[in-house]
Amino acid sequence: EFSPIKNSRGDFVGSFSVALSKGHINKIRRDNLRNVLASAIVGIVLSFALAYVVSRKLAGPLRELAAGARRIENGDLSQRVSITQLDEVGMLANSFNRMADALAERDRIIRGNTRELQELNEQLEKKVTERTTELRMEMGRLEAILTSMVEGVVVTDHDNRVILCNPAAQKIFDLVPHRIINKRIEDACKVGDFCVLVDFVRQMREEDGLATAREEEAEVKGKKLKINIAPLLDDAGEFAGVVMSIRDITLEEEVDRMKTEFISTVSHELKTPLTSMKGSQIGRAHV
Repeated sequence: EFSPIKNSRGDFVGSFSVALSKGHINKIRRDNLRNVLASAIVGIVLSFALAYVVSRKLAGPLRELAAGARRIENGDLSQRVSITQLDEVGMLANSFNRMADALAERDRIIRGNTRELQELNEQLEKKVTERTTELRMEMGRLEAILTSMVEGVVVTDHDNRVILCNPAAQKIFDLVPHRIINKRIEDACKVGDFCVLVDFVRQMREEDGLATAREEEAEVKGKKLKINIAPLLDDAGEFAGVVMSIRDITLEEEVDRMKTEFISTVSHELKTPLTSMKGSQIGRAHV
């Protein structure tokens, strides 16, 4: 190999040459290549070893965090992760433990509230049961009273549907309840021929808030009826329907008529002899 020699000014002053055999050069190249390959292999092995150590150091705490998260998901809120590092993984483990503490505290509060709610629910169910029993008894008494009443009772709601018709009313109008209950009174009245009540209900609906209880008389199928009609109000004082109390006074009027006729007859029969006796006494006085 030839190389020129120059001074500091760049002038050529000589040359330097080295002569080596080609075999020696090839040997040097092979040695250099072998050293490079050996260094590369050692570097790769060391890289894998370092990567394995680092992964073990990082993946271990992460696996522990994942296992702790699974146990918490399964309901084990006492699970905690041990903190052995002060790096980001340690900070993550610390946050995980704080989260587990918060969840455990929340679960404790929820369990306490749940117990209180269960106790309140049991008390409420007990009161509802007691109130339901009382209402059933009250409804039973009311039904017994309505059933045993001599007067007929018919009740309509805000939409003019018949919601109550006691046995006395059924007998007065000669009808069966299933044919009129929950039907509008305008439609149901044709079944029992009590359409006379429709006008009374209509008048009371028209009066609305000014409606007051009153007494009416009507005649249905030869029966003389006295009807007490009153508005039904809800909790807010609004019109909610009509309550009608119906009494058959046919027999009463017949009794009154017979009483009047009897008194009239007795008065007439008594009046005739008294008149004769009075006349006789006057004649004697003149004599």
